[in-house]
Amino acid sequence: MKEPLNQLIDILPGDEPSIIHFSNSQIFYFFLTILIVFIYNKFKRDIYLKINLYREIYQLKNNTNQTFIAEVNLFLKLTFDLYHPRDDFASLHTIEWLKYIDDTSNTDFSQFKTYWEKWSYGNDSPTKEQKKIIIKQCKKFLFYIHGKK
Repeated sequence: MKEPLNQLIDILPGDEPSIIHFSNSQIFYFFLTILIVFIYNKFKRDIYLKINLYREIYQLKNNTNQTFIAEVNLFLKLTFDLYHPRDDFASLHTIEWLKYIDDTSNTDFSQFKTYWEKWSYGNDSPTKEQKKIIIKQCKKFLFYIHGKK
């Protein structure tokens, strides 16, 4: 026995299904979410990197022992390694290194060129005021080099 096909519609409850309509706010939030995810993925590495580098500066700030200048040099070289070819600066030491930093960023580490070698290779260490200035220059360096990328 054959039933007519036009009676099969009676099996579905309610009206015929309609096209789904989105409000303007739903569309706006959808595109806003996509934009946020895109920006997050694009800058995720830089954000984490910058946070870690500022954490390193904070640790330098709290350093009270003789290794302060060695740690500053290490911080600067590792940070430069992230943004510049290593061959450009790997062989530089003391005065040449300070001049290279000043030439490639907006800092003034060269003001310490008379002391830097004594601090790096001798038993001398910078005063508290000099350490504050060096930390300020490190922050300025990080701000400049990160903004350049």
